[in-house]
Amino acid sequence: MIEVEQFTLRNGVEWDEFRLLDAALQSWVYTHRPRLLRRTTAFGDNGAVLVVSLHGGTVVPEPPDSHGPDAAPLAAFDHAVDPASYRRSIWQDLD
Repeated sequence: MIEVEQFTLRNGVEWDEFRLLDAALQSWVYTHRPRLLRRTTAFGDNGAVLVVSLHGGTVVPEPPDSHGPDAAPLAAFDHAVDPASYRRSIWQDLD
């Protein structure tokens, strides 16, 4: 399964700051998202951010709760994202 997230950053969030937040989340998600195989973040020319996550199995887990225990990296990442721009879609691979 493939999870695709698209968004822009909140006003005032700098790219260098976001890169640090994404690096912290990158380590965090492998522990807190079962069956996550790979996660990649990319930036578009128009200021958009794309996160693609590959999951093993036939079900993509719901996004973790940013208010849950030990969720500081997720909460900080979420705070940098403009919530009005956030889009998430799930894709089934052909295999």
